[in-house]
Amino acid sequence: MKPKLTSFVLLLLLSSLIILGCSKIDKERERIKDEITKKETERITQEEIDRITKEKTEEITKRMIEERTKEITYQITGEKTNETREFIGIKNDPIYQSPGMGNLCDSLSGCFVFCKNNIGRCNNFCRNNPSNSFCIVPKLSKPQPWVKDALTQPLPEGASKVRLILPASLDKIEITKIGAYGAHRWGHWEGLDHEWIYIEKGTPIGSWDDGEVVYARLNNENDPQGGYRVVVYYGDGLWGDHAHVKQPLVKEGDFVKAGDPVAIGEDVAYPGYHFAEFSVADQHRQDGVTYWYKFVKGATLVSPFDYLKEDAKQDLIGKWQKGILDKYLSKGEEVSGVISPPWEPYLTNPILIHREHAGELVGEWYLRSSKWGNNDIPAILLFFPVNNKYYSKQRIIGGKDTGITKDTGGKDDFGTVFEGDWEADYQNRRIIFYTKQGTYYGIFELNESQPQASLKIEYQQGSYPTSFSEQARVYKERDVVSKGEELHYWEHPEDDPRNW
Repeated sequence: MKPKLTSFVLLLLLSSLIILGCSKIDKERERIKDEITKKETERITQEEIDRITKEKTEEITKRMIEERTKEITYQITGEKTNETREFIGIKNDPIYQSPGMGNLCDSLSGCFVFCKNNIGRCNNFCRNNPSNSFCIVPKLSKPQPWVKDALTQPLPEGASKVRLILPASLDKIEITKIGAYGAHRWGHWEGLDHEWIYIEKGTPIGSWDDGEVVYARLNNENDPQGGYRVVVYYGDGLWGDHAHVKQPLVKEGDFVKAGDPVAIGEDVAYPGYHFAEFSVADQHRQDGVTYWYKFVKGATLVSPFDYLKEDAKQDLIGKWQKGILDKYLSKGEEVSGVISPPWEPYLTNPILIHREHAGELVGEWYLRSSKWGNNDIPAILLFFPVNNKYYSKQRIIGGKDTGITKDTGGKDDFGTVFEGDWEADYQNRRIIFYTKQGTYYGIFELNESQPQASLKIEYQQGSYPTSFSEQARVYKERDVVSKGEELHYWEHPEDDPRNW
């Protein structure tokens, strides 16, 4: 081979190696870049939180200036835009007409914060000033019969007129991780009086409607690790409560529009998502669990899905039908990774279920004890009826709940003592349940002579007990207060407003 040709071939080979090496370097660089991107999408950095917070603060400040300018223009000229009318509508709500609560507080957000820590003083004020806007319970809605097999429930006549949107677009929400209203799931065997939503990280939690931020601070000021809470008043007696907030993006007194970012949720075990737990309380209703914050007079916790605007509701129902019911629950089996089970397949499920099943065991039952230990005695007994086309049997769950008493000496336990199906012989007051842990035979005694029904029950494997022994346990029907309040009232009945 000639020297020039040899040099050319060597040069060509060297160039090929360089190109190949660069190609590998480029591929490795892309792989590392993809890996970094993936990791970054699975967490929200402090820089991202700071950026979103800054953008949100600037946006709200600009809007408040614009809105104030429009209101002043309206006062001078009488002209008002549609956007201005919206905010004037919110501010014309009767609760804004109040000058406050005497010398206690002088604004909606100010009174909300003050009364959270001074509920006794605020209650005394309302007893002496029942006509004050903060103290009035709005006109109640009419009872609404339960509609069987509906994914959401129709609102009763007289419920709040406010209608909501979802806190993020549906493509940013993990449909399998929605904890539906009324679902009796881990940590909330008594039934969710709120809902769980998982939103993609990088997407802030949006406001469910226009309103005023009345609370945006630590849920417990003595526990900085306990997370923040953001509460928004939407008007016409409807309140939205964002829990498990990692970082508020608003401050008290801010007015927000539907969809405005209000918070970053706490991290969750499911990669790439953050938590968006949410409660809605309607002061026009008293057919459910009482809102934990007693300053909001007469408010009942309701399903936010029932209050969605029609287009948002139909979009969600369509995705739920296709992505949950048809794909998973149509087989009548519980599916790992899907929060909703086939015996509670809807977006709005019944809660306080014994009320509709007098004379039956169906219901949520609390162990009548001030301490719920980590042992083989269920803290909460659940008897479900045959109530839908996705599950043809009666489900029973004996749930643990050590999250209140903290007497486990370690990690909370919200697992199950047993879970399966049950049948009752009401004439002979016998029950049998077939569980993963074995078959249990029991006897029971149901007492409905008091406003809260009670259930005495004893069960064992192998055969029916012949009579009650010291192994028998007494349970009380779940009522309108939270489980924490219920346990407290058993120890301190003088604090129980149901006795007043």
